[in-house]
Amino acid sequence: MPSNNTIKRVQQLSVLYEELLINNFKECEQMSVDAIQKLAVAEEKAQKLLSDAEQRIQNQKEESNQKMKEFEETLLQEEKQQEKDLQKQCEEELQKIKQPLIERTQKEEEKLRNISPEKKEKALQIIMDKVVN
Repeated sequence: MPSNNTIKRVQQLSVLYEELLINNFKECEQMSVDAIQKLAVAEEKAQKLLSDAEQRIQNQKEESNQKMKEFEETLLQEEKQQEKDLQKQCEEELQKIKQPLIERTQKEEEKLRNISPEKKEKALQIIMDKVVN
């Protein structure tokens, strides 16, 4: 049979062992709590980073869309201006072509107006003779 001292010593060791287990458990528990808290903080940071990235993407899309719209408007204005310039150029070229014809037609018209009545009568007679014969 073990002595009282041995029993006391075993009981003391048992209590110390139990305290050590409890302390280790508490330390593990605290480490788990710390790890969970750190994980929660990391998740919040990751969520914020993701949210910030999504916001930047959205901002870039909006900026890109705005730039595209401005570019399209600029192209449309340039196209309209080119169309006006081309129309003006065509009108000027047409006027250059028409002007000599108009002048010649006016001269011919003036000549015809200045034909004497005798020549008109003679020309009319020649035309009638050819049509009839």
